[in-house]
Amino acid sequence: MERLTTYVVRNSLVISCCAFLCGVGIASVFTIHLYVWYVSISVCSALLVCSVCVRDKKKQTALRIGVLCMCVCLIGSMRFVLHAQTLNNTSLDTVVGKKIELIATIVESPQDKGSYTSYIVTPEGSSEKVLVRASVYPEFTYGDRVTFFGKLEVPKNFTTETGKEFDYVQYLKKDGIKYILPFANGTLISSGNGNVVKGTLLNIKHAFLKNIQTVIVEPESSLLAGILLGVDSLGREIEDTFRVTGIVHIVVLSGYNITIVSESLIRFFSFIPKQFALSMGAFGIVLFSIMVGGTPSVLRASCMALLVLLARSTGRTYDVGRALLFAACVMVLWNPQILIFDISFQLSFLSTVALIWVSPVFYKVLHRVPETFKLREIAATTLSTQLFVLPLLLFSIGDFSIVGLPVNILVLGLIPPIMFFGFVTGLFGFVSYWTALPFGFITYWMLAYVLKVADVFSRIPFASIHIESFSLWMFWIVYGIYGVLFWKWSTKKHIHIL
Repeated sequence: MERLTTYVVRNSLVISCCAFLCGVGIASVFTIHLYVWYVSISVCSALLVCSVCVRDKKKQTALRIGVLCMCVCLIGSMRFVLHAQTLNNTSLDTVVGKKIELIATIVESPQDKGSYTSYIVTPEGSSEKVLVRASVYPEFTYGDRVTFFGKLEVPKNFTTETGKEFDYVQYLKKDGIKYILPFANGTLISSGNGNVVKGTLLNIKHAFLKNIQTVIVEPESSLLAGILLGVDSLGREIEDTFRVTGIVHIVVLSGYNITIVSESLIRFFSFIPKQFALSMGAFGIVLFSIMVGGTPSVLRASCMALLVLLARSTGRTYDVGRALLFAACVMVLWNPQILIFDISFQLSFLSTVALIWVSPVFYKVLHRVPETFKLREIAATTLSTQLFVLPLLLFSIGDFSIVGLPVNILVLGLIPPIMFFGFVTGLFGFVSYWTALPFGFITYWMLAYVLKVADVFSRIPFASIHIESFSLWMFWIVYGIYGVLFWKWSTKKHIHIL
């Protein structure tokens, strides 16, 4: 009992952060009635009074920390409820289902979806957001004030091809989007109505992408845009191929991709003192996040990547683990919807946990794998991240790639040089086509190799299997087993894998 009390006292911040996340999670899943608040507050008050009567200082402190955790849990659930109420304040409900003329300003970078262009807009005189799917032409950019013509609708959940129900309503709602305007036509009113700094950065991004597309042909240029900037322009067929082979994560902007950027810079500047090289890695993360637009998902991924960089540079995974948990709490405090309804946040968090704690374990276990060309590091990183995010992917998507491990080992080693030479190609494109061409040639052949490997392995029979019955209980059981295994490893400093 004394050891447990001492542990609780020393880890009060960690426990409080977990309590806050639990409160947000409970409120996200269940509807909390008012009487539950009254009962919880009464219990907290009673426990606080009881703690005064306890004479043992450690037990008294532990009891008070328990009361504090209950209060923090209530604060977390209250934060979610209050945030949800702000999202429920609607002003366009009266025109849902009707054809309207929507005068709005484009507040995010447009997304080219092939057959249409997706815009996130804010209507005039409102702080709400509307997702507009308009024809490809005419083209509009960030900050344009446009009149869109179309039928206003509310989003609806749908069933995916794998049989899973996708909560499309909450997926959009987490970003403040409550309405959609499909099959819309637009007319430009004026330009330059957005934030000047953000508009300038997005213009640089678009010019950078144009430089890449000038030097590298399709579909390799779209793959490079996805790897470098997280641009969703690969097309349905290639995306399905990447999902089957388990490498779709390379075109999803996450903490893992941004970590590759920082580590590439650190290795490039390895000839200078270590602290300066680490500073260049952190500086690269900041520049990269600015270049891709600084969206909330990018900021979350950048934060996770900085924590991984801090962990690997200091070797103090315990302290960085606390920082990771605290950073997650700050992100959830800002937007409570992301904890349950944003799979990109969940994947970034879990992959960061795997890179900090799980990857070193596999690096020791795979001692027979040679270190030539970073093979052991790639294998350890791949195994740790794939294994740790697997339950989440099975629960949310239900697909399991049989060929994922060998494909990742064959592909991941090329991602850092692809990002480096791809970035240099786009950068030299601002000088001239001919200066960017040599770097674009190198980048093209590496991208072509990635596409070929994915295509060959995707044609293997049963390359991917679909699991329909992976329930929420199984999800928690698997992560509970993970927690027990790595708890034992952290206490004994070794792990036996049967």
